Amino acid sequence: MALRRALLIAALLLAASTRLAAAAPRDVPSCLACHATRHWAVVASCTGCHRGDARAARAGVAHTGLLRGPAAAWRLPHVGAVRDGEWLRDVLGCRRCHVTGGAGGALAISLDAIAWRREQDDLRRSIQHPATFMPDFGLATWQADRLIALLLRDGQRAAREERYLVRFGTGGAPARANAFVTRCGPCHRALTSEGPLGAGSAGPNLSGLLGGFYPRTDGRAWDRARLERWVKNPRAENPRTTMAPVALEAGELDAIARLLGAGSPAPGAIASR
Repeated sequence: MALRRALLIAALLLAASTRLAAAAPRDVPSCLACHATRHWAVVASCTGCHRGDARAARAGVAHTGLLRGPAAAWRLPHVGAVRDGEWLRDVLGCRRCHVTGGAGGALAISLDAIAWRREQDDLRRSIQHPATFMPDFGLATWQADRLIALLLRDGQRAAREERYLVRFGTGGAPARANAFVTRCGPCHRALTSEGPLGAGSAGPNLSGLLGGFYPRTDGRAWDRARLERWVKNPRAENPRTTMAPVALEAGELDAIARLLGAGSPAPGAIASR
């Protein structure tokens, strides 16, 4: 009698579990086993925003390429994270050197090409601890993540990542000096069509100054005429500046203006992070 009752209960439990399994959605991600979320029922996808592998039960595998925090809002263009990213991009002048959203200078690697090929932590490190000739903007983590959200929104998933070769040499003749190195380099640095130039940090980074994407200074954009006025008499343009006038020789202004455009870099001249 007891055995018959046990078999009956087992059969009922098996039937019940079979019906529940048949009724349950087959595409419920494994993420919900650990993470409680209210918006999954609307979005019907975790990996669509956060990446990762929703089929995996192990966290180390499920979290492959995971996007955390504001960076995961890249699909939500009207959310504050993406709007903040747009503001940061324009205020910092990211496009003076990089292409992002299909626009920008070609002085450094295309952000459209790398945004989806790198982990969030890698992108964050490149923003917060930049390469030598990239300005250090001192961004907090929450700001970097908002910028990453924008890069992901505008990036090309199938893009081929470009790479720059870095060449090193020892000894030999010193590099040929040019007008930017001799006139501007003691106080400024810049990525140029001839590679990274300058060694100073007293003045701002001048990469792409005349390329059309440099942040406005005193509410005005930069062009060749303004650069010429500035070099001749900086304090006439901005009484608060500490820069002294620079007496350029014939042709030097043209050479500097060409270098401060947004042209393509010399092959093998720029390091990529």
